[in-house]
Amino acid sequence: MKRETLHSFFDGTATSEEVREEVRSVKEWLAESEEHMKELISERAFFDALILSENKEETSILRAEKQRRVYRRIGVELLKIAAVAAVIASGTLPLKN
Repeated sequence: MKRETLHSFFDGTATSEEVREEVRSVKEWLAESEEHMKELISERAFFDALILSENKEETSILRAEKQRRVYRRIGVELLKIAAVAAVIASGTLPLKN
């Protein structure tokens, strides 16, 4: 059985007609041999590993975006503090002279 067929079967991305055909073909394929069941289980484990790998990549991307937002927020707050300090410093200079 083709790897792509099994992956679309696992993924559920096929249309309703394709799903019926895939379910029927996978059932027939499994009935042919015990070795096919082992191959199906092995391929399912591989498919699950791919899914987990993709989720880790998405998670790391989201984490990096969140970290950038935090750094940006810290930068904005530091600029606010610097602006207040500059206003206070410029306001007190005429008083000292």
